[in-house]
Amino acid sequence: MKSSPTSILIVLFILGICPAFAQGKYFEVVSKKSNGSKTYNGYVMPANGQGYVVLSYQGKTKEQLRSAVFNYIKARPSLWIVKLSDRDERIEYGNFATIGDTSKCIVNLVSSTRVDVEPDNGQLKLYIGIFNQIYSSLYGTARFLISRDGVVVSENETPFNEYKFVQPDSRKEALAYPESVFDTNGKVVNPANKKTIEGFYDGYVADLKSYLDKNLK
Repeated sequence: MKSSPTSILIVLFILGICPAFAQGKYFEVVSKKSNGSKTYNGYVMPANGQGYVVLSYQGKTKEQLRSAVFNYIKARPSLWIVKLSDRDERIEYGNFATIGDTSKCIVNLVSSTRVDVEPDNGQLKLYIGIFNQIYSSLYGTARFLISRDGVVVSENETPFNEYKFVQPDSRKEALAYPESVFDTNGKVVNPANKKTIEGFYDGYVADLKSYLDKNLK
């Protein structure tokens, strides 16, 4: 995979985000069949059963919360604003970071993450996981690069694949995806990776919440 060198950013690791947070469990990795499908797919979804995570800040206005989210993004050099929506005043920001290396996972996993924040009076709604991409490589020396429009490449063209939550139907092909969380029947076969990925995405909420709790006056 190749891209213009001028459009590529070296991987940045977000400060304050680590694989597990005691503050709360916000996401879970699940397997389910889409409508009419015979095969399982894996997803990162809010653990509350809704399509988003809610952070409550009673008494704070939409404008205060919106301003606080902007300040948070400015305080995290590895984050960048992807899109602003005038219609519903959502803020979407991006990050590219390591989920886990071979000391924690069977392979190296990195995520191109998009966080969509919807401020409202007294609360924030966070949408994470819808447009995220996870990439994997068996090569411990692999270094990933990303452009701000989401194009991912590897230095020296080190081989990597888009991550598969569910192993392929073909047994031979499935052996090439030892990092998959689920087998073809949607059964968990890699609980360690499941926990690591969930903890990684929990970290985005926990880090934002920690910042707002300290700085939102």
